[in-house]
Amino acid sequence: FVYSDAADTRTTGPKSITAHEFFVKLAQRIISALTLRTREGFVFNVDARLRPSGSAGPLVVSKEAFLGYHAGKTQVWERQALVRARPVAGDLKFGADVLNELFDISYGKPFTPEEVDEMLRIRRRMEVEIAKETPSRYNIKTGRGALVDIEFLVQSLQLKWGLEKKSLRTPYTLKALLRLSREGLLDEKECSFLKEAYSFYRLLETRLRIVHDRPEGYLNEGSEELSTLSRRAGYTGPNPGERLLKDYKGFSDRVREVYNATLNSLKARG
Repeated sequence: FVYSDAADTRTTGPKSITAHEFFVKLAQRIISALTLRTREGFVFNVDARLRPSGSAGPLVVSKEAFLGYHAGKTQVWERQALVRARPVAGDLKFGADVLNELFDISYGKPFTPEEVDEMLRIRRRMEVEIAKETPSRYNIKTGRGALVDIEFLVQSLQLKWGLEKKSLRTPYTLKALLRLSREGLLDEKECSFLKEAYSFYRLLETRLRIVHDRPEGYLNEGSEELSTLSRRAGYTGPNPGERLLKDYKGFSDRVREVYNATLNSLKARG
């Protein structure tokens, strides 16, 4: 949540408060409205921890404070989050202007081998602490060779080349893949494969939400859930669950190969 007013601006209502206080209250009401559980469900969860200074930082910040924070020393995961940033509500022109300035700051920083190492470390930690895969259970989002592998791969290339090639500054993974290929930064065949894998993962993720109404993206080998999911995903004929799982394993093995090769290449190049 970013606002444009200076910190000393005050509201003009019966009870005058600072602009910062006003926007904190507004942000809290927005979050409450979006996350309120009713008989019909809720809009979506809101996680505001990916903000300057995390949970210890203010819920809303001025444009000046926001840009100043990111101009300083930030973590690589914060830069990854900014790659996906886009304005979604309020004054969209103001949001776009803030992002343009923010991208110049973020993409203007060098992408170092140490940051590549940190991305690899974060990714390994996600596999252990979040995916929690077993020989018969696979997580299509955070597991080995899964959706996040593709996203980390793409984000690493965007951070490496986004200063020089502004066309790469897009929050959309599929668009970024196409532009990386067009700029000669990603092999055309690898781009085509990653697009296919990403679309396949997204299809499974969507079908899982429809079938099971939960965010966890698990494929459990031999389960009735897997059979139901496979039919929802368009598989027909005998043993649809086994064939879906075979396709998934094929994608995930190859995705992990391309992911490792890409990040290790960036690390070696410095």
